[in-house]
Amino acid sequence: MQWLLVCIIVAIPIWAHLTELPIQLWDESRVAINSFEMYKDHHFLTTHFNGEPDMWNTKPPFVVWAQFVSYHVFGINEFAVRFPSALAGTLTCLFLFWFLARKKKNPVLGIISVVILITSYGFVKYHHSPRTGDYDAMLTFFSLAYIIFFYLFIEEEKSKYLYLAMLCITLTVMVKSVTGLIFVPALFLYTLYKKKLLLVLKSPALYLGIIFFILIVGGYYWIREQHNPGYWEAVQINDLWGRMNIKHEDSGRYVPVPFYYYNLIIDSNYRYWYFFLPIGALVGIYHKQDLKDITIFCFLLCLVFFLVISSSKTKHDWYDMPMMPLFAVLSGIGVYTLAHLLANSVIWQGVLNKNVLPYIFIVLPALPAYAIMLVNSTKPDPGEWISYNTHVCKYLKDMYYSNLKVPDISLVDENEYQANVDWYAQVLKEKKNANVAWVKYENINPYSKIVVYKDGTMKRIEQDFQYSYVEKIYDDKIRIYQLNGKNN
Repeated sequence: MQWLLVCIIVAIPIWAHLTELPIQLWDESRVAINSFEMYKDHHFLTTHFNGEPDMWNTKPPFVVWAQFVSYHVFGINEFAVRFPSALAGTLTCLFLFWFLARKKKNPVLGIISVVILITSYGFVKYHHSPRTGDYDAMLTFFSLAYIIFFYLFIEEEKSKYLYLAMLCITLTVMVKSVTGLIFVPALFLYTLYKKKLLLVLKSPALYLGIIFFILIVGGYYWIREQHNPGYWEAVQINDLWGRMNIKHEDSGRYVPVPFYYYNLIIDSNYRYWYFFLPIGALVGIYHKQDLKDITIFCFLLCLVFFLVISSSKTKHDWYDMPMMPLFAVLSGIGVYTLAHLLANSVIWQGVLNKNVLPYIFIVLPALPAYAIMLVNSTKPDPGEWISYNTHVCKYLKDMYYSNLKVPDISLVDENEYQANVDWYAQVLKEKKNANVAWVKYENINPYSKIVVYKDGTMKRIEQDFQYSYVEKIYDDKIRIYQLNGKNN
């Protein structure tokens, strides 16, 4: 019954209307093209973008492989792109519950923590989350897996957990390169705290795991460099110290360390639960040993991760996602402890036959957060930041799923990176035998039919050409023109 409840809690925020939005710009669309081209050309080691080795997205291809398999199972569509992420997000919640309910023998804390996690905007949103086909949901799952397996090894001293931890560390790096190793220093600190360093160093699982890691991760980088010379140099710029030392132009808000992520957590990514974080940390540290250890463990992990991402010059609003399950545990301890105190309060004893106050205390803060998450999931909206791009992709998506023959489509080239448009162009050509062509403004045939989706370009067209409207769609956000010559 508890497992069923957790599955119900998780299902709608992650899976509802998963395919409603078209493929999103930047990472989701880039990975979708990588996997689609792998689907076509079967180049499994070197990912490609528009027919060339991808030297911008240089992460190992585990997510690309997952989408490749998903294409074969579900077909070429948005669900196939997003299924691996949605599955990873679901497994993150279930794994967290398993750990707290079974291993810590506290199913109530497990349910509270899952509710907190699933209602955290830093975990479920319209981009870089279980609802989109990029790296971060899978990164978060494998990161949580290896840190929990390591914790269980320290607690139970069973080698199987260290083997599993080393396996998941390897997979984490194969998902998102060195980002997957950020938690490792905190594991070392926790090992020192528990005085178990000798236990770790004496375990054959550690050394076999390191050998496995080198063979898989090092082997991949070495083999790809042989097939794709210059790849390793690109990795250093894109995935290693380049991001730490270079502020990327698309990195959003840039404020002094550490306030970017502090503000982000308070303002949006953890806005409904941040109040319980310090309560959970303080209560947990002074609690009995089982909660004390997990509190210190989560605190060390969050502290190390927070300091590392805050010190990077490249900052994005999804870089804190791997901390969200740990935040959920800390906040869950705070909520659980306060509810437990209310349940045993002398004030309420004898007033009610059954003290419902602690249950109300647990449910009340969760209801508005969960309701908002349901709205966000059932009515997904990427906002206005690049709405014109979303609208043209909706148009291409509708063409793709149309039962009618799709005509060739000429889009006015806006000289912008729009990989999601490129993905739809590729799948339309592959599956519907329709061509989607970019046309530079200066090369527009004055007697052609064109599709325009930016306000400024629409104004230029209507000033420079004689035209008639073929169609206006999406509240006039997309205009299809039949051009009838240039204006004199």
